[in-house]
Amino acid sequence: MESRLYNRPQKKSDVVIFLKPKLLKILERTSLFLKVYKSGKIPKIIKLLPSLKNFEEILWLTRPDIWSDQAIFSITRSILPKLDKVQMSRFFSLVLTPRFQETIFNSSQYSIHIQKTIKISIRFSTVFLSSVFLPLCESKSCSVKEGAVLATIISKYHFNPSLLFSVLLRMLKPPITSIKCMIMRAILCKNYVVPHRILDSLVDFFVLNRNKIFSSQFKTFFIVFFRNYAIYLSNEDKKKVININCLK
Repeated sequence: MESRLYNRPQKKSDVVIFLKPKLLKILERTSLFLKVYKSGKIPKIIKLLPSLKNFEEILWLTRPDIWSDQAIFSITRSILPKLDKVQMSRFFSLVLTPRFQETIFNSSQYSIHIQKTIKISIRFSTVFLSSVFLPLCESKSCSVKEGAVLATIISKYHFNPSLLFSVLLRMLKPPITSIKCMIMRAILCKNYVVPHRILDSLVDFFVLNRNKIFSSQFKTFFIVFFRNYAIYLSNEDKKKVININCLK
């Protein structure tokens, strides 16, 4: 019927909400409500999001850029387990990443509600690392302050070691920045047992980039590596790294 806001096909995944004037008004009111949200129930239209084909369109029309931090936390906690990987990735990109950056820049310590949201998001660590963490730390505009917070997240929370090793290998690729060194140091500080192929990659990395040894972040990263993993290196690899200036 023309008056319906949405149809209800048999399969939940096939639900599509059509953007009719009445719905647009609902979405506008929803955005204004979420702007001042502090606690309580979240709007029903938000709970429908995981079942929508036009998920991203509806999400964007609710103006996540103006949601309160409390709204972001409550909505993330409510709908994240119901999203598939593609939806979750888009949710992180549209909602969590911009607010994460905003709170870092606008305050000396990012919001407690965003901290809680990050903690919830890390339960889905594969998507979190690929959609939030890596795009931020590999961005040319990533600040030292952002890098420090990202390194703290690595240090503070538990991640599957194999996921962190994948991040580490990706960080070893050029260009080498102080932000990357900060994050790789945080990974090595967790003292996981590192596979030999990654140890070999780290040795090659330090030898090839020995000219960066005067960078404080690079130097600290190198010292942590040698202190924690020298015992696992072959004699040949030890000879390679022992000649790097900061060990003299």
